[in-house]
Amino acid sequence: MSPATVLFDERQRLSPSVWRIGMPLTLAVLGGSAAIAARQGQLAQAVPGLAFGAVVVLGVFTFIGLTTLVTRITTAQAVVAFRPFKTLRLRPEEIGTVGTKSFGLFDGGIGYHISFRSMALTAQTGTGVLITKPDGYRILVGTQHPDALVSALLRLQRSASRATRSD
Repeated sequence: MSPATVLFDERQRLSPSVWRIGMPLTLAVLGGSAAIAARQGQLAQAVPGLAFGAVVVLGVFTFIGLTTLVTRITTAQAVVAFRPFKTLRLRPEEIGTVGTKSFGLFDGGIGYHISFRSMALTAQTGTGVLITKPDGYRILVGTQHPDALVSALLRLQRSASRATRSD
């Protein structure tokens, strides 16, 4: 058996808006808490809790900064990895329909989202690729190159159907 040919390969980091929105909000909450404690004359007692909160928040944002979305399509399978959380593998026969879909922060968002009949693996808002499995389950994959990803997924389907016919 010959090795699988790579049809599409993309690596994305989470959107910078996660930092631009999240960090100022977090700093505002910590600063507000410190101001309230100072106004009540309890700043000295609040400092350990505030310091602990700051360390936890820094850890969470560092973890977010290390998160990547890796999409790799070969002639054998599609792999979408939202590292370090979820790796999704799709065989060609698990791909029903493929198309592009625009999505924003509130209708697909950023991150790894799962519901009863759908899943979203996205690093940035914009245009993604919606894969519908034969059983109706939908998977939204964020990408900066939606047309190339659609093309690669369709080629994956075709390569599998050719292999089935030749058997």
